[in-house]
Amino acid sequence: MQVKYNELVAQYSENYLAIYILPLNTDLNKLGHYPSVWIGKEEFEE
Repeated sequence: MQVKYNELVAQYSENYLAIYILPLNTDLNKLGHYPSVWIGKEEFEE
């Protein structure tokens, strides 16, 4: 997982990335919250 994370950090260096650990058979549409929420850097800037 660390290797893939490092690849994504290199590919999307301007973005923040988060890792969610879920079983592979998880239906994301049935979760109470959707784990793939995009948060931009502007959310952290004052």
